[in-house]
Amino acid sequence: MVETFCCGPPTVIESCSLVRSMDGDWRGALSVRQRIMKAGVLMTVHVYNALLAAAERSNKYDAALQLQREMRRNNVQGNALTGQLLQSVGRRGVEMIDGLQVTTAALSAAVAAAGTLLVRSGVF
Repeated sequence: MVETFCCGPPTVIESCSLVRSMDGDWRGALSVRQRIMKAGVLMTVHVYNALLAAAERSNKYDAALQLQREMRRNNVQGNALTGQLLQSVGRRGVEMIDGLQVTTAALSAAVAAAGTLLVRSGVF
């Protein structure tokens, strides 16, 4: 069954606009994706790019990589924007991991210092 929207199935352009309107709401973007797929809208590079941008804004780096794999499975050729979005997702993902590593190192050093103080004070 094909889902209808207010005036029939959306076009690819309308689908991209619907995804973009979620503005960082990844669940909303996925909901729109499900609706447009039900409506029989062709998943073009433009729809995938809108989803990739939503994943990037939502910090859903794994989801962006899954979308890229899906594009390959469905023989959807990426364009320059796809490449830019994937580079940005990769860069932001690395920055997030680097930040987590710095935080982990700082916490580890603090725990080691506290342990040393406890040992020197005779608590342990």
